[in-house]
Amino acid sequence: MFWDKISPLYDLFENVYNGKVYSGTGVMVAEMISTSDIVLECACGTGAISRYIAPKCKRLIATDFSTGMLRQASKKCRRYGCRGSTLHPFCTFARFMLSDQP
Repeated sequence: MFWDKISPLYDLFENVYNGKVYSGTGVMVAEMISTSDIVLECACGTGAISRYIAPKCKRLIATDFSTGMLRQASKKCRRYGCRGSTLHPFCTFARFMLSDQP
């Protein structure tokens, strides 16, 4: 799949073209989240916004169609010290496609 193949390089382009937008959006969204919130993030990609949400909420469920993007999101959250992935059970990164549902 296209997104799986480019996922390791996606952040390079994201940071050049949209870095300020993603960080600004992440900060603004995180300000609206409380420590008791359970958050479902759809189409999380490489976790550009997840990394801001994860430290603020009680639990983050981040979904994407691409397993490659989910791997990158999980790595990013660990790198930025988020409570998630294999380090802590507060974040779940899961493949989800609405058309796969009954």
